[in-house]
Amino acid sequence: MRAASTWSLLALLVATQAIGSRAVFADRVVLDDFAELAGWTAISSEGTHVWIARESDELGTGMRIGFDLNAGGGYVIVRKSFSLTLPENYAFSFRVRGEARPNNLEFKLVDSRGKNVWWRNQRDFVFPREWQRVTIRKSRLDFAWGLAGGGEPKQVGAIEFAISAGQAREPAGQDNAAPEAQASTSLPGHEPPLFLDQDGATTWKSAPLPREQWAMIDFGKNREYGGLVIDWDADDYAVAFEVQVSSDGSTWTTAYRTATGHGGRDYIYMPDAESRFIRLALQRSSRSRGYGIVSLVVKPFEFSASANQFFGAIAKDAPPGTYPKYLYGKQTYWTVIGVEGDDKSAILNEEGMLEVEKGGFSIEPFLYTDGGLITWSSARTEQTLEDGYLPIPSVTWRQDRLGLRITAFANGEAGRSTLIARYRVENHGDHGEPVQLFLAIRPFQVNPPWQSLNMNGGVTHIQEMRFDGRTVWVNRDKGVVSLMTPDHFGAGTFEEGFVTQFLVRGKVPSQTDVSDPFGFASGALQYNFYLEPRAHAEVDLAVPFHDAHVAVAGLGADGNPSWVAERQEETRRRWQNVLGRVEISLPPSAEKIARTLKTELAYILINRDGPAIRPGSRNYARAWIRDGALTSVALLQLGTVEEVREFLEWFARYQAADGKVPCCIDGRGADPVVENDSAGALIFGIAEYYRFTHDVGFLADLWPRVVR
Repeated sequence: MRAASTWSLLALLVATQAIGSRAVFADRVVLDDFAELAGWTAISSEGTHVWIARESDELGTGMRIGFDLNAGGGYVIVRKSFSLTLPENYAFSFRVRGEARPNNLEFKLVDSRGKNVWWRNQRDFVFPREWQRVTIRKSRLDFAWGLAGGGEPKQVGAIEFAISAGQAREPAGQDNAAPEAQASTSLPGHEPPLFLDQDGATTWKSAPLPREQWAMIDFGKNREYGGLVIDWDADDYAVAFEVQVSSDGSTWTTAYRTATGHGGRDYIYMPDAESRFIRLALQRSSRSRGYGIVSLVVKPFEFSASANQFFGAIAKDAPPGTYPKYLYGKQTYWTVIGVEGDDKSAILNEEGMLEVEKGGFSIEPFLYTDGGLITWSSARTEQTLEDGYLPIPSVTWRQDRLGLRITAFANGEAGRSTLIARYRVENHGDHGEPVQLFLAIRPFQVNPPWQSLNMNGGVTHIQEMRFDGRTVWVNRDKGVVSLMTPDHFGAGTFEEGFVTQFLVRGKVPSQTDVSDPFGFASGALQYNFYLEPRAHAEVDLAVPFHDAHVAVAGLGADGNPSWVAERQEETRRRWQNVLGRVEISLPPSAEKIARTLKTELAYILINRDGPAIRPGSRNYARAWIRDGALTSVALLQLGTVEEVREFLEWFARYQAADGKVPCCIDGRGADPVVENDSAGALIFGIAEYYRFTHDVGFLADLWPRVVR
């Protein structure tokens, strides 16, 4: 029997401050010290368990929350009623420790009518073994749901802590007082205030000695912020430095440090930061002649509210097309790539960016010529499917005389399939052309940030990259195999510079093996070609969906140059057979309708996870009985029968003893949310299958489910 998880809370309080107050905590209210647990109630969804108990240690008393989610998709809630009027700005704070797997930790404020909820949802929260303070500022609370439709909480009627499977403060933005700049030394005409003046023509410069120096900002009082953007002097920049923060000027905490500074512009990620002082402790300079800062900008809390917002801010400063389209706030569309019934799939967007698996990194193409870097932004793009309807998509770039065609498909059986990507560079001009193809591997999904149900789209993580001469190993367990030997591969950490900072100069970083504690490493494969007029060159990559270390060894190992072309033709014929079970005869003018029907059939089969019929492979990667029953009818009409039977038999097994049918099922199990039409949808699906097949044995097997 799996052991239940527990975690504990110590002292729930709220800190507030009136406008203009200069005290650190003008009003600090302890809402509950957990000396008694009166008023706290525990609620659990079906199939889960929760209990609470008082506990104490040397730090005081706390509330222990024991819970068991039974490896399912449920939730537990601990709740207490309060009558609390919130001031203009505030923060809730508590200490937490626990012994539990990562789960979603939700802090909720319910209004006095119980009609609206605001929350801070920390997905996959890692419970610390030792007491750790959690502070939830007003700025980090989002409207969750309710009749109000948005806005800010004013009256709190209850506070909830939920776990689901998966001091006094200055009001933000109220103080416009200019901060004061200070430094250990400065040269005449290069005084400290110049690094705050936002004038690119002025620079603070230190004296050449001593070796270690500092530059500091004093806000005059504690202020909330989200990070820094530092523009260094072109010649004299810090190679090694720390960012230190303090509220009193005496006790300092190191918020950031690096020994691999490279000059240019540094983006410093400082989520939930708050202090009066920010100090750059400059430890080693580029030329040992002192330090220079052109500009130091303190960014608001939104800058690092999430990794997506952080990289969105970086993208706005970068050349167009060097970051994914969604980081510029623009919608991108995509198509799914996979084999029937596999739990793994890729997605390719209309710019040619290829996400290798759910939540995973992407491969992004770039071309470089004597005219500079060619990106999705500077090229004209076109999207097609093989034969007009098969799930083998291509994206074509065209810029002047150069073209690039990106084609992706999945080959193999479910559970052993491989993603294959083909890149064809073409010279449509009348003269020979030197051109470089870069295939960048970066911590970005194709799935955009606003796709946030059950997972977070946008930025993901790459902690490690290593190239062994043929395969780029990402986070140790994912292999990107180059079936043609590249001319170069290079990777770097975020601190050393994102890979596109190198690509705009027509090169890759020098390292081939990197580890990035920040989690945003990036790299690129480089292929150099000289294309004669009307000539082309091709590069093929293979990415095993499963058991990469085993699968990589066999990919194209026989040296057959036509191996990829054979796999593509094999995939093409397989889909032709699957999608040709029913012939659709329409007038030539309606041929697109027939092709669209067949393509949609392919997508339904790709989005299946074993027997589960799912509407999607990312945010909607779960099986609803309502959707599944209707989809089953479409499958039956298109000659796909066995998949429907598997789905209905599988879903029926999750029916409860009292006859309740869950609304949906995913990897965590059956969802406890009640949908009153679920039982009818299951019965409808069973009836429709029988009407199409007259399969009496199937009906006899599931009849007890119908009666129940």
